[in-house]
Amino acid sequence: MNDRQRYVADIQPVAEVIVTGRAELAFWQARLQSAQLLPTNLHGYAHVLISATSARWHGVPFKEWSVSIGVGEAGADGLPPAYYLAHAVNSRALFAWSERTFFHTPYFPGDIEVQAMRPVGVQLRLNAALSFEAVMADRATAGPISDEHWRGPIYLPARSRRAPDAGEFFSAVLEGPTEVYPFEAARDRLSIKATPRAAVFDWLLQSAFTPLTWRVRRAAHHAKAATRRREGGAAHGTIAP
Repeated sequence: MNDRQRYVADIQPVAEVIVTGRAELAFWQARLQSAQLLPTNLHGYAHVLISATSARWHGVPFKEWSVSIGVGEAGADGLPPAYYLAHAVNSRALFAWSERTFFHTPYFPGDIEVQAMRPVGVQLRLNAALSFEAVMADRATAGPISDEHWRGPIYLPARSRRAPDAGEFFSAVLEGPTEVYPFEAARDRLSIKATPRAAVFDWLLQSAFTPLTWRVRRAAHHAKAATRRREGGAAHGTIAP
């Protein structure tokens, strides 16, 4: 069985804008304790990845926005071996429902704008209210390009507050030519607004999320396997004692 046959969703090209940053480690240690996961410790901070994508599924255009927290000990490349998917949004309500129902992922509907060409930017609106915006100021030259490849487990939150943590995850592939830029606080723009519609924005604010880099992919490859219960999670170095 080849790699492509193992995935229930395999999409390319994907236009993707990523903002990576750091946040208070203690906050995310407490937040992930019930999931028995340890946030990646990068120089005393948690690693946060905010991604926005634009792609097509069987010809149907859609956009996604998500917040993930690195878990486990970072590798030689500085990347976490796994992620915890804290929250996600799909521009199509049916797709969001399908994700929640069939894959047990924390997807909800919202309005998303993604621009992977200059000017690079992301907007997320929930119930017409702007909840997240990131805009990169124009650069005189393109950033260095690296061919990035990430494969690993993505852990999921419990489906109900009253239910114990389900301990579910799916395996994913996230890869493609990537332009990397430092986040310039004096010129780039980031706006996060708390909303009762999703706690993740409060979490980002409470944990003092600070953007560090932009990663821009115009032809990424994303793939995911079916959701399943995790077993032997300690093999990834992600299970909290």
